[in-house]
Amino acid sequence: MEFIKLYFQLKNGIKLIVRKIDLLKKIKLKLKFNSYRLNFRRIYKNNLFKGDSSISGRGSNLDQTIVLREELVPLLRKLDIKKLLDVPCGDFNWMRHIKFEDIEYIGGDIVKKLVKENINSYSSKKCNFLYIDLTSSKLPEADTIFCRDCLVHLNYKQIFNALKNIKRSNIKYLMATTFSDREENIDLSSGIWRPLNLCKAPFNFPEPIELLNEKCPEGNGEWHDKCVGVWKVDDIVIK
Repeated sequence: MEFIKLYFQLKNGIKLIVRKIDLLKKIKLKLKFNSYRLNFRRIYKNNLFKGDSSISGRGSNLDQTIVLREELVPLLRKLDIKKLLDVPCGDFNWMRHIKFEDIEYIGGDIVKKLVKENINSYSSKKCNFLYIDLTSSKLPEADTIFCRDCLVHLNYKQIFNALKNIKRSNIKYLMATTFSDREENIDLSSGIWRPLNLCKAPFNFPEPIELLNEKCPEGNGEWHDKCVGVWKVDDIVIK
């Protein structure tokens, strides 16, 4: 009898330990998630992207988006895009100057304050804004997701989580920043940005079906290969 009693006490003790371990894992995961969100809030609050006309950074200035503002809509029409999901939309600084006409626009961002400000300032029948965490939020229906200057700010784990999330959606195309001449990529262990070539390891995307060079004026030609590439989501293989 004593043996049986001891057995059940030990069994119940192990169950309690397992439950506590699971709880600690969930707490750790929640802290990581909150840290990821808070990091971008801190960046916007303190203007760590060093933008002058846009809190989203110099890459969202009008002088750096001339090509995109001229070429994006023709590219969307070529791909027969009816609904565009833009993540992250930031403060909508340059995108608001584009005449989408019959193309529906949805802007998503992880910074709730920015989303609220965009809703108050720019929301309309064909233009909406949502809180979206690209790594985990269920993505709204769209024909393409536009991820300019997004993945370059994430580490590899976050990038793959974002790509898996995109592949779970019904979105047909991914449009994302890629530096086409870079021969290798590095993970992001410190800092808030680095260039990425999505066709190189560890991503190994196929050649883009469209490649739009932004003709980036920043860095005295150092970022001459900054492009927006277009891929079919189904063609992106995640190992």
